[in-house]
Amino acid sequence: MNSASRTAPRWLMTALLATAVCLGALGLSAFLEERGWMTPIVGVVGITAVAVATARTWVTSRALPTMIGVLTAIAVMLPTFVRDDSGARAWLPTPDALAALGDTVAAGVNYSASTVAPAPVTPELAAILAIGFVMVFLVAENLTVSWGLAGTAGFVIFAPWLAPIILSHDVPFLALLGALACWLAVLGLAHRTTMSTPPVGVAPVMTASVGAALAAILIMPLALVSPAWGGLPTLDGPVGSSTTTVTRLSLDLDLRTSLGERSSLPVMEYDTSGARPDAFKLHSLSSFDGAAWQRTPGTEQSTVSTTDILWPLELPAPEEASSVRVDVSLVGLSEDNIPLPTTPRAVDIPAMVNYVRDLDEVQLQGQESVGLEYSFEMYPSMVEPALLVDGNGSSTVVDESFLALPDAMDAALLTQYTQDVTAGAETRLAQAVAIQDHLRDTMEFTYSPDVSVQSDDAVGDFLESRTGYCVQFATTMIMMSRTLDIPARLAVGYLPGTLQDDGTYVVEATDAHAWPELWFPQAGWVRFEPTPAVQSGTAPRYSTVDSVDEAARAEAFQQLDEEVFPTADANPSPQETSETAAPVAQDGDTTKSGRWEQWAVVAAGSVAVLMTVWWLAVRRQRSRTGLEEITPDVIWTELHQALPEPFRWADAMTPREAAGHVVAVAARETPMSPQARGSLTSLMQCVEDFRYAAVPSEVEGTPSQTVMREWSAVVVQEARAINKGARATARKSR
Repeated sequence: MNSASRTAPRWLMTALLATAVCLGALGLSAFLEERGWMTPIVGVVGITAVAVATARTWVTSRALPTMIGVLTAIAVMLPTFVRDDSGARAWLPTPDALAALGDTVAAGVNYSASTVAPAPVTPELAAILAIGFVMVFLVAENLTVSWGLAGTAGFVIFAPWLAPIILSHDVPFLALLGALACWLAVLGLAHRTTMSTPPVGVAPVMTASVGAALAAILIMPLALVSPAWGGLPTLDGPVGSSTTTVTRLSLDLDLRTSLGERSSLPVMEYDTSGARPDAFKLHSLSSFDGAAWQRTPGTEQSTVSTTDILWPLELPAPEEASSVRVDVSLVGLSEDNIPLPTTPRAVDIPAMVNYVRDLDEVQLQGQESVGLEYSFEMYPSMVEPALLVDGNGSSTVVDESFLALPDAMDAALLTQYTQDVTAGAETRLAQAVAIQDHLRDTMEFTYSPDVSVQSDDAVGDFLESRTGYCVQFATTMIMMSRTLDIPARLAVGYLPGTLQDDGTYVVEATDAHAWPELWFPQAGWVRFEPTPAVQSGTAPRYSTVDSVDEAARAEAFQQLDEEVFPTADANPSPQETSETAAPVAQDGDTTKSGRWEQWAVVAAGSVAVLMTVWWLAVRRQRSRTGLEEITPDVIWTELHQALPEPFRWADAMTPREAAGHVVAVAARETPMSPQARGSLTSLMQCVEDFRYAAVPSEVEGTPSQTVMREWSAVVVQEARAINKGARATARKSR
């Protein structure tokens, strides 16, 4: 056996462990909405594994390859997850870049703790997932290769699988089987490989236990908040008796009333070709008297064509690739309107309907909705932060009723409160996000279906009690927005429901919900989500602090373009206005460019893997032809093979244990001579130095290969003589 055959299983074990960890990431797919998040995880873990495997071929330290892996992971994560103010990637580990990575991780932790599953994967969430799985890999790899604890490493490898097995029961079987196969292969390689492993004490066991617990803590937060879907109270119970199969939303929304009995009656089922809708809207309300909402009829009605994109404003034409098709069946909903997503959409429905533009509602003509089947194409990317930049000041596009504050409300007190919450927010979007995040803060407010409001100023009572359900949260954000001259209204509908085993979604009466809509001159009525995540799910992707920064950059670039390339006409026509919206489409190009850069990182990692495999193959070939350097480990292996059978030690023994074994076997017949014992001890010390030192000793007087071979020959010669005498004695005794 030569050194290459001893080293190859180690890098192979590293590769198998990395594969098992990446397959473990698939176990969380039930808690995440998209699969694109796998790319950065595989890239970071894969490149880290290459660095660790390469380090192990050059050094024998237990800790140094793991530390190299940590540094490699950080270096790969910087360009993957960190951007500067201009949107450029952070390629160098500068203090600012490392601080930005820390901020990204902190934001990911907060996001995972406040959202519910299945959750959209943001860059921040992808960052903590990548960190979690890299740590799982590094702990498992160190336990296996450095300490020989491949069995204990299994606890670390399979920690991420606990969440899907226990919470969702939706386990990707093939991925789990693949991870198990990789681990079993590692166990087999660890069993047949001569590991440089001293007797395992308390420290390695504690390391394994802490590593497994740390991995579980890092990976589990997303899943622990997953059961929130399906537990939302209804705004109204079923119509008729308890055995009825249909329901309708109540528009009698009085903030002084607690929610009634919950119902799990299914109201609709749907299937989607991509991401699910954030919510389904049915009605809009604008008139509020301080305690209750009243519905105002719409005036701008038009017929619906399957090619029309229905939205309060005409937006730039979307690309076909950006749409998502959703097929809906209303199994238990009795309404005059049909549920639609809160983004621009085109409806294909086999019924007479009118679109009420000022309410953003699609109303049925002459029939109810029960049993109706229809489909729509939704365009989520049409509402982007870049469209939400020009939104300061009052808007003349909408009715003044959307700015009205009820007489029963203490408007001066609410205005001051809103100004404190939005201090420092300079744009309409920034103000809206500040209000939304303030109300979603579970340290400030508590979601509860039970309220104790007594006065006609329900918003004031809510801000004192800090307890309420979706109507209280939505109404408060609407009134706070109106104090800032932002037109706002209430929308009523359903949350997106629960994913079923067959891939469809079911929306129940318990998913009924209310949320605010704010007016933006370039985007129309835009949904926000102030209700805490434990009940409402994730806030819209454009309503985050990062979106505010993105919108500010877009506004700055737009102002720069106007200064460098001034337009001749200060009041462009609608056609010209549509053309000037082209920079919004360029954001999509930037996204594609970013994806290409991400793929470039993965491609570079793949090339590194191939080069490493090629280098290891060349090294192994050289070892077969005798071109590789003869190390103490090689001579120790040759000694093991040359000794008579009784003197050969077990593969799991350390060099010191092996030397003791040889001396003990000899002592049964004839104690070893001082020369042979000294040669064995000297060779054993060279092997220990080569295996365990962080850098093998290079001090003057280090024995040459010839000297070490002479030591080995002395030991072999005496062991054979002792073994020959023992056999002769055994024959005489017969």
